[in-house]
Amino acid sequence: MPFCGFCGAPKEDEKTVCAKCNKLPIQQPSFYYGTPMQAQNTETGNIVMIVMAIITAIVVVTIILALVLYVMVAGFGGESPPLEAPVGSWTMEPLSDDSGKITFSVFSDSVAPTDINIYVQADGENIGQLIFTGDSVQSPAPMTWVGGPAGASATYTDYNPAGGTINGGDNIVLNGLESGTEYSFMIYHIPSDEFCQMTSQSFTTEP
Repeated sequence: MPFCGFCGAPKEDEKTVCAKCNKLPIQQPSFYYGTPMQAQNTETGNIVMIVMAIITAIVVVTIILALVLYVMVAGFGGESPPLEAPVGSWTMEPLSDDSGKITFSVFSDSVAPTDINIYVQADGENIGQLIFTGDSVQSPAPMTWVGGPAGASATYTDYNPAGGTINGGDNIVLNGLESGTEYSFMIYHIPSDEFCQMTSQSFTTEP
């Protein structure tokens, strides 16, 4: 037997006017068919679906706002500027007909001995590179001269070896050089993959 979706009174059929509340079936909401209990369950289910839809929308909006905020913060930070080789100064002097000395002054930024290689030329020809070896440089410490002249050597003196950086007064003494020869030097800065701009470039051994 059908029931009125508004008052729950029994009806002869679903198309007639309710004798109790005088409501037409066309006025009834779509979820108010069947028994009053069925109508209540249907209404409750619809409310739950609406609440779940609202919660889902809130979660989606929260995620979108978080992503937008992340992009904005990342944009404000920007990319890190490219690393540039420091600018430095050093002095060079011959000590004898087969030796010379390089004395560091200052760098525009901290430079660790192991951050650089020193390229060497003799009368304009490449004769290898001087390399600081080891994570911590003791003082004085021999340097590796890759491709250097036979019998030549280089010793690095660091007045503050615990500091881990090249400071003013630190020096390199080269021995086993050829007399009357101009030796030129260029510092290659490994972290920036560039050569440093230095104030001096060469000295000439005594004849």
